[in-house]
Amino acid sequence: MKRILLTAVVVAFLLTLSSVAVSVAEEVDGFRGMKWGTPISEIERTNKLVMRQDDGKDKFVFYSMVNDNLRFGGVNAVSIRYFFWKNKFAGVVIVTTGELDFNVLKVATDEKFGLGITGIGPSGEEINGWDGEVTVVSLSYDRISRKGKLVIFSKMINELKEELEAEKAGRKVERDF
Repeated sequence: MKRILLTAVVVAFLLTLSSVAVSVAEEVDGFRGMKWGTPISEIERTNKLVMRQDDGKDKFVFYSMVNDNLRFGGVNAVSIRYFFWKNKFAGVVIVTTGELDFNVLKVATDEKFGLGITGIGPSGEEINGWDGEVTVVSLSYDRISRKGKLVIFSKMINELKEELEAEKAGRKVERDF
């Protein structure tokens, strides 16, 4: 989880440094018909979720979906994890293996979102990022592990970042939800 957030922060930083605003060509507000912010209880009415990781109170909880279609962007993913924050759908992490699958997924994301900004992450991984009004997309590939990760998440995650920073500084951020 920390690695996913770190990658997301690096993408946000790269997008900030870019002199050209890079936004997504096609805005998305969710994944596979599930809109960002949808309560987990509503999603569980039609999908069986299995918890995979819980990062603690008011942090992320990751789930996989029973009988999920792992085909995405022209590749067969190793896993698709749906993450929730404060019991609301906040994003998805799609993991692939091998450079070929990463390249196919890169072409699909470029076609969907336009040309993003590229950079190198803290562990030397290739990172590609797109920034939309409500959604941020990050695609990364680690040549050592041979794993590709596509992270699509709601900008409500920025509120979590604010809370974590405030928590470190010893103050509380009030939210309406």
